[in-house]
Amino acid sequence: MPRGPLRDLGREAHYSLGVLALGLAVLRLAWRAVRPLPGPLPGTPRWQHGAARLMHGALLLTALAVPAAGLLDRWARGRPVSVFGGLPLPPPFPIPGGRLWGEAHEALAWSLAALLAVHLLAVAWHVLVLHDGTFRRMLGQSCRLG
Repeated sequence: MPRGPLRDLGREAHYSLGVLALGLAVLRLAWRAVRPLPGPLPGTPRWQHGAARLMHGALLLTALAVPAAGLLDRWARGRPVSVFGGLPLPPPFPIPGGRLWGEAHEALAWSLAALLAVHLLAVAWHVLVLHDGTFRRMLGQSCRLG
């Protein structure tokens, strides 16, 4: 995108959404600390339960790491970060690493996309093939699906 106000607006929107995503991921982590994942449904193979727990952990950690690496990238390269209409986010301390954080941000973002794709395939498998109620449980006990 060429330099100018539209590019600046897009950049600030990207930073703002990233900070929002980081905040939501921290809240999700706190929620998991207070309310752990439920045990497996009756009849669920042990490997499936282990894979689900591993996937949830990977999704949560990656959702935390992507925006954190983005912030660290900007700060390590001495570039400003402003969010939500100009609110500045200064670095809390000097950040070493330079462009390495930008490479990490990009790799982690692609990893998160891959994890989400695998997770969606697993959801489709449970809904369309197994019909085991896993999706209903993901949506909450009060959810009623045909």
